[in-house]
Amino acid sequence: MANNPVNATDPSGLAAGGNWKNKCGNVPGLPPTDPRACNYGNTRVNLGYVEWDLDCVCKNAGNDPGANCVRACIQCAKDSGEDVTKIGPHRWCKEQCRAKGLWTYENDKTLSDLINQKCARCWFQGR
Repeated sequence: MANNPVNATDPSGLAAGGNWKNKCGNVPGLPPTDPRACNYGNTRVNLGYVEWDLDCVCKNAGNDPGANCVRACIQCAKDSGEDVTKIGPHRWCKEQCRAKGLWTYENDKTLSDLINQKCARCWFQGR
């Protein structure tokens, strides 16, 4: 773990030393029922005008090859020390899984609906 045992923990066992993109693009899928998945606490992804609860999305995004691929990649990124409150790791993981043929338009639609209808808080609500 990059010779830094205090700052470089790996609770899911998905990460290994080195750049997170080198190791997280090919981790095996992670279903939402796996005890290593969806342990983000109150972590939120913030885009400035809207934010969503990461646990809510993780637990409710489905249990199919595309969702499991992205879930594993994001968990690996977090375990590798990457800031998953930023959109970058989410986009990168989604594109890696899309390139493998696992993430589809249906996954995009499910994710969008889930965020908008269940897991998001919009800063423009009530105005």
